[in-house]
Amino acid sequence: MADWAKNILRVDNEADKSLVSAFFASIASKGEFPDAEHDLLIDFQKIVPVAQDARGDEDASWREARWRAWGTKACYYFGQRRLDDYAIEFLTAWTGVPALMQELSRQNPEIKLHYTCELETGGCYSIGIFTFQGGEVLADERYEQGTESYEKHIKELYPDEPKTGAVHTVEDPALAAERKRRLEERRKTYIAVQDSAFDEFARNCANPLELTIEELNLSVRSYNCLKRARIHTVAAVAALTHDELKQVRNFSEKCYLEVADKLSKLGLHLK
Repeated sequence: MADWAKNILRVDNEADKSLVSAFFASIASKGEFPDAEHDLLIDFQKIVPVAQDARGDEDASWREARWRAWGTKACYYFGQRRLDDYAIEFLTAWTGVPALMQELSRQNPEIKLHYTCELETGGCYSIGIFTFQGGEVLADERYEQGTESYEKHIKELYPDEPKTGAVHTVEDPALAAERKRRLEERRKTYIAVQDSAFDEFARNCANPLELTIEELNLSVRSYNCLKRARIHTVAAVAALTHDELKQVRNFSEKCYLEVADKLSKLGLHLK
C-alpha cells in the first residue's frame, strides 16, 4: 500500500434511483474541504464534522482530530470519481474507513451500502469488504496481504494496473529505503493515535461486556481469528481461558497478549 488507500462505496442496486441520487448529493460538497478549488463526491465533514479551529497540514492536533473522527487523516480530492449511478471511488490517507462508513449507514438507514477498501493495521495490510444497513454490519470480510483472496480483491480494486496495489514500478534502492522509512514513521504515528483513541474510549466505557470485537481495534490477524471462530463480543472473549483462546486456529501468543492488553484497559481480565 502507498501513502493512500483506495475505497469503493456502492449503494445496493435494488435501491430506488432517486433515493440513490439524494444520498450521493448529501455527502458531496462544493469543495469546502479540503480544497476550495475542487468539488468532492464524498466529503467526510458531511458525515462526522471535525472542528477546524486547529486546522493546518502541519498541526498535529488537527491530524489527530481527524484520525479520531474518521479513522484517517484525510479523504483526498484527487482520485475521486463516479464509477456508475450507484458507486463512487475515492482515496483516503493510509487506510480505509469502515467505521466511518458504518456511521454513514446509520445516518441513512433506508439504503444498503457495500464498501470495499484497503486497510492497514499495525503494519499489516488487508482488503476489507463490508455491507452495512441502518448502522448494522451485515458482512465483514478481511483478507490479509499474501493470501489468494487478497490478490483477487486487490486486482478488482485496481483492474487497469499491471501490478497489484499502489506500487507500479521497480524503485531505486535509495528511494525504496526512504519510502520504507517514511512508511514506518507513518505506521508508528497511526498506531500511537489509534492506541490513544482506544485508551480514551476504554476509560469512558461504562459497559465493556456489551462491546463487539470490532470496537477493540485489534490487528487484522487477531480480529480474523476471533471472527472465524464466531467469537463476536467482548463478553465471549472474556469468558475464555488462555488455553481455550490458544485453541483458536492461527491465534498466536502475540494475539493473546494483544487481546489481554485491550481487555485490561477496559477493566477486564482473561481467565
